[in-house]
Amino acid sequence: MTNAISKLVPTVQKNSKYSSFGKFNTDVKCSFDKKTFNKMEKIDLNKCVDANCLCKDNGCVNVGTRQECPEDCRSNCQNQKIRNNEHAHIEVRTTVDRGNGLYAMEFIEKGKLVTVYCGPVITKEEYKVRRDGYLAANILDFYGTRAGEFIIDPTKRGNLARFANHSCAPNMEAQKWQVCGMPKNYEAVVLVAINDIPAGTELTFDYGSDRDEQQPCLCGAPFCSGWIGEKPKLPPPTAPSAPTAQRRKRSATKWSTVAKNPKLEPKPKRVLTPDQQKLVDGFIEEYKPSRGALAQFIDSLFLNTKMSSNF
Repeated sequence: MTNAISKLVPTVQKNSKYSSFGKFNTDVKCSFDKKTFNKMEKIDLNKCVDANCLCKDNGCVNVGTRQECPEDCRSNCQNQKIRNNEHAHIEVRTTVDRGNGLYAMEFIEKGKLVTVYCGPVITKEEYKVRRDGYLAANILDFYGTRAGEFIIDPTKRGNLARFANHSCAPNMEAQKWQVCGMPKNYEAVVLVAINDIPAGTELTFDYGSDRDEQQPCLCGAPFCSGWIGEKPKLPPPTAPSAPTAQRRKRSATKWSTVAKNPKLEPKPKRVLTPDQQKLVDGFIEEYKPSRGALAQFIDSLFLNTKMSSNF
C-alpha cells in the first residue's frame, strides 16, 4: 500500500531509462492526499491460480481483464509494471509547432507499456477549483485526465507522460487498469504502444473524451477532426457500382478459362432379337440376377453377335 503513493521528493532510478524535464521526471508516481487515501476502500485482487502462468499476456485472467496482479503473486510475475513504475526509455523534446512533445529513445514493440500517466490524483470537484485557478493565472494548457471517478492532474507535478501530444492517428492508446491496494473507484491510466515505434519517433495518443476542455487539434493527420476529443473525419466507404450487362458479359468471357466438355454422341439404341429375348427371360427366371448382372449378360449377347458377324 505504501508503494502506491509517490514520495514528494522523487529518488532517481538507477537505470538508463531515467530521464527528467525540469521538475517532471519518470520516477514520479500517482499520488493521493495521504489522509484521504487512508480512508478510502481499497481494491483487493486475486493472484493467478495457474502455477505455469507468467502473467504477461491475455492468457492470464488478470491481464485479460486489465487488473494488475497483487504484490504477493509469484516471483516471476510480469504483471506488476504499474506498481514498479516501469517505462520505456523516453524523453521530452521541442516540436516544430506543438510546443514540447514526448519521444521514444529506443525501439518500442507493439503492445508494450510505454509509461503510466502520473500526477496528483484528486476529485473532480477539486479539479474544477484548480482549473479556475489555472485560468486566473493564464495557464491555458490543461492536463487533467479521468481515472475512474478521479482526475489525474500533472499540470504542475507529474511524470513525462504529460508531454505526450494528442493525435488523430496515434501510436499509443490509453488503457485503464485496476491496481491492487488502490481505491476501488480509481483506474490507473497506462499508455501502451499500438504498433512498433522506432527510436526517435514522437509518442502520441488520442485524448478522446478524457479531457473536459475542447482545444484545436494540430496533429496534422490526413483525417484530423480539427478538435481534440472529436473522432477523426474518415471518408465514407464507397459502395462498388453494380456491373452493367455489357460488363458482366465481358467479364464472363474474360474469366471463363475452364475447357468445355465435348458433346458426346448418343449411343445407338439396342433392340433384342426374339432369340436374345428368350435367353434373357430364361436367365432372369433361373438366376434372378441384379440389375448390374443383367446388364452384363445383355452386353455379352450383343458382343457375341458382333464377333460372329465379323467372321
